[in-house]
Amino acid sequence: MAAASRIEGSAHFTGTLTANAITLPDGCVDDDAVAVGAQIAASKVFHQPPVSRQLFESSTTVAAKDELLSIIYGATGSIVAFRAACAVAPTDDHTFTVDLQKSTSGGAFASVLVDPIEFTVSDTARVAKSGTVETASLVVGDILKTVVAVTGTTGTQATGLVVTLTHTESPS
Repeated sequence: MAAASRIEGSAHFTGTLTANAITLPDGCVDDDAVAVGAQIAASKVFHQPPVSRQLFESSTTVAAKDELLSIIYGATGSIVAFRAACAVAPTDDHTFTVDLQKSTSGGAFASVLVDPIEFTVSDTARVAKSGTVETASLVVGDILKTVVAVTGTTGTQATGLVVTLTHTESPS
């Protein structure tokens, strides 16, 4: 067994330092310690990709619709945020809701929100609303989708709808 060496205090090295293995304390390498352009492999970092989808164009009436958003690739992940906005708000008794649902291992889709995001006559056009995430955990192969439901008979339904899902994915 090789003899252990210990350096206390500051040390300055010139030239090349070669080490077989170094154990660093948790939290000692932060963003400032990583050089710009460091070329860290994607398999070694968490990703936070926003997924935005325009479900209805600005002049198109919002209607009932299911739309697949994302398939999780990383080993694990977490839903960070889910937001929706419409171009023109509904009037009178027209409303619509936008839900975010998840399927794991081919199972049935189920909501991950406390309640779907609801848009009514009292909402402002082009102002995003956030859903409250109840089930944030994700695993490889999970499929996420939006479900839009509409109600009302008096007035006009909203037009235009965009959603954005933000989630993390660990290296696979």
